[in-house]
Amino acid sequence: LYKVIDDPHSFRVYVAANSASVIKDISNSIKHSQRKFMKIDKPPVCQKLLQEGKKYRLKSECESTVDIIPQEIEFHDDSSRKLKNFIEVYLEHPVNAFKLSLEEVDSDQIIWTAALRECDWLHSDSNGET
Repeated sequence: LYKVIDDPHSFRVYVAANSASVIKDISNSIKHSQRKFMKIDKPPVCQKLLQEGKKYRLKSECESTVDIIPQEIEFHDDSSRKLKNFIEVYLEHPVNAFKLSLEEVDSDQIIWTAALRECDWLHSDSNGET
C-alpha cells in the first residue's frame, strides 16, 4: 500500500503474492517511478491465500467519496512480469480515515482489510519511498 506524495488524494494498492522477489520488484518499480510514493505499513495478513486466476474486488466503506480503479482485478503471480498490477484509490474529498477491504468476487469473502488514518500518510519523505 503506497500513498502518492504529490497528490494528497491518491493511493496504490498492490495485489501481489507475499514473496520476497515480488515485494522487491514492487519496491524497485516504486523507487524508479517518476512519481514519489510513501509506503504505508499495514498488516499484510490475508484471511486466505490469493488464488491464481481468481478475481478480487477492492471496496471502501465510504464508497461515495472514494474512486477505486479498477474495481476488480484478476490475481496472477506477477513474479515474471516487469510491471506489477495495482489498484488506484482516489479520495474525491479529504477524509481523516477510511477502510479498504479486498474480497473474493465469487464468494464476497473478505480476504484483507486495512484502516487508513490521516496520520498514516501525513509524514512523507520528499526523497521518495519511505
